[in-house]
Amino acid sequence: MLGCNLTDRVGKALQLARQEAERLHHPYVSTEHILLGILGEGEGVAAAVLRECHVELGALRARVESSVKAGDPRNYIGPDVPYTSHGKRALERAMAEAGTLGYAYVGTEHLLLGVPAAPGALPALLADAGVTLAGCGDSVC
Repeated sequence: MLGCNLTDRVGKALQLARQEAERLHHPYVSTEHILLGILGEGEGVAAAVLRECHVELGALRARVESSVKAGDPRNYIGPDVPYTSHGKRALERAMAEAGTLGYAYVGTEHLLLGVPAAPGALPALLADAGVTLAGCGDSVC
């Protein structure tokens, strides 16, 4: 993510994503971990948007966690946990969204936009919670 200005909240969310990967004994960071990081950060624009969409952050966290199989606790997870291709795609999409919208930084809102753009189970989980890239209720997410 060189050359991109990340807000402190995005930095915190990505740090939390790495911690979630470690907690789940995963040797990688993927979109599930990124969403858990966003939810764990809980104070950025992304969290506010989710609340505006009437999403209970704790309930969404529980749904994400129940959809993710924990890894083997005997596996050592080092400090440099790599991103999966889906995780990288979500980060790239976040950077692209920020640029398209004319922002000089990547915020949690852009990170949230990047998560459902990556393939996998998360778009369905978010849609079940009432959140899609098209919007939620009367609000645009």
